[in-house]
Amino acid sequence: YSLYPHNNNWKDAGTITRGLELNNPFVSVDVSADSTGEVKQSFISVSADNVLLEALKKCEDEDAYILRFVEKTGRTTKTEVSILAGIKEITECNLLEREDVPYEKWATSGGTSEIDLEIAPFEIKTIKIFLK
Repeated sequence: YSLYPHNNNWKDAGTITRGLELNNPFVSVDVSADSTGEVKQSFISVSADNVLLEALKKCEDEDAYILRFVEKTGRTTKTEVSILAGIKEITECNLLEREDVPYEKWATSGGTSEIDLEIAPFEIKTIKIFLK
């Protein structure tokens, strides 16, 4: 258990994020000063704090990947999702990964893809991405 005193309401205080940080702490890794290697980036990032990527999985029936997002604070939110991969097609689907509808708010440039996502309060939004 943990207490999280804050000003204003729980939404503005980022209580959901603080709870996730408490339950899923970062794991540090020691790296010596003379180490060499390539620079790494996040494969997927979401710009809004109140929209969480809850699932990334291989599609059950197709050669695609499922991304499932959830809005956690009861706010309609516009966010940008960055993916370090080229995408050839995106559809929005239901939780059963069916009833695909083409999704047009995205672009790929130089091996990175940007998806503009609008999500309603407490909505679960599932998109299916087909990689190049």
